[in-house]
Amino acid sequence: MKTSGSDRSVVNVIQYGLGSIGMACARAVAATPGLRLVGAVDVDPEKIGRSLARLLDLPPKGFRGIAVRASLAEAMAGRDAHVAMHTTVSSLGAVVPQIQDCLRAGLAVVSSTEELAFPSRTDPEPARRLDVAAKRARRAAIGTGVNPGFIMDLIPIVASGASLGVRKILVRRVLDAGRRRAPFQKKVGVGMAPADVRRRLAEESMGHVGLLDSALLIAAACGIEIDEVRKSGAPVLATRPMRSALGRVARGKVIGLRQNLSCRRKGREVIRMEMVMVLGAKDPRDESFIDGSPRLHLRWEGGVHGDAATIATLINAIPRALTAPPGLHNILTLPIPRTFSPLLSPQP
Repeated sequence: MKTSGSDRSVVNVIQYGLGSIGMACARAVAATPGLRLVGAVDVDPEKIGRSLARLLDLPPKGFRGIAVRASLAEAMAGRDAHVAMHTTVSSLGAVVPQIQDCLRAGLAVVSSTEELAFPSRTDPEPARRLDVAAKRARRAAIGTGVNPGFIMDLIPIVASGASLGVRKILVRRVLDAGRRRAPFQKKVGVGMAPADVRRRLAEESMGHVGLLDSALLIAAACGIEIDEVRKSGAPVLATRPMRSALGRVARGKVIGLRQNLSCRRKGREVIRMEMVMVLGAKDPRDESFIDGSPRLHLRWEGGVHGDAATIATLINAIPRALTAPPGLHNILTLPIPRTFSPLLSPQP
């Protein structure tokens, strides 16, 4: 792992994007032995120019002279950095220029962009451009997170390794949206009129981004051929007044979503993805079913907390991004995830 300066065990990180996940990532970077936060980029005028320590509510020691900047060039001016922690938006098209800038600056990239999870299958031309940019820069870039990147793809892929003659893989995620932050509740339509949510679901401008990426990752890893993909989604309505982070939700208004994706081969369903994101969801859980020999059922009681696990997967991807061959990677082209701390903690 390439570092510089007297402490060769420390990796210098630029935080690119300071939304709610980006802020939490920046705090996690600052708290992780072996990582040093050396700069931050965001487009929010209310954040640009502010002291990073004050913005993150952290002690100023170690952050003197570090402020949020509007561009990567400004954030890196006079500073040595090794990796960009990229947490901006879900759209691949929107992040291509941002990631190209990071690669040209000599940074490896770890991104939370959902559409970067498996773009070689879902959007090959932008993926090709990023792969070329990464190879020219002799750096690696990876899109990952908890979903896609872990719970609905990597886990069932690994589980399938203990079964023969797999006929179908079912992955189900049930989330209590009431335990999640306000932006998540807004993403799943909490408080909206049902007709508006149905319209936005039909336009694919609302809901979870990444079900198709996860399904295609499973198919590619397990050698499952697909010739048809069917998507469906519907709002879930309140049967009584409810409270949310966005305010009171009246009876008949939306309290969340159900989203399904079915992958078929010659008319037979071979992969199914189900996602429920609802205020007060009963029996929240993450589970995978492998229909093979033997049949397997993996279940996480209470489910995996999305925000905390997303931050962990991003932090834990840093060593793999720094040591991977140049190019655009996904969870199938890198070693399996593992915890960061033993790999990069400072040596005595």
